[in-house]
Amino acid sequence: SRALLRDKIVNVITVDAANRKWIATTGDGVWLFSANGDSLLQQFNMSNSPLPSNEVYDIGINPKNGEVFFATEQGLVSYR
Repeated sequence: SRALLRDKIVNVITVDAANRKWIATTGDGVWLFSANGDSLLQQFNMSNSPLPSNEVYDIGINPKNGEVFFATEQGLVSYR
């Protein structure tokens, strides 16, 4: 998994209640890794998700319901 992010600009890494790593990048959307960081579970970008931009600056997670918020250059979007 480390090689996947080698040439990427990482803006923030957020850890959810299941210890999964949510990684916001400049130009490549969001990458979701398993709790141990060894497996890429999902990648969110403009072509496969509702992200309005692949420039993701921040990630917030609501601890009560697990909803994930992505702050992009084009606005905010959430994911459940």
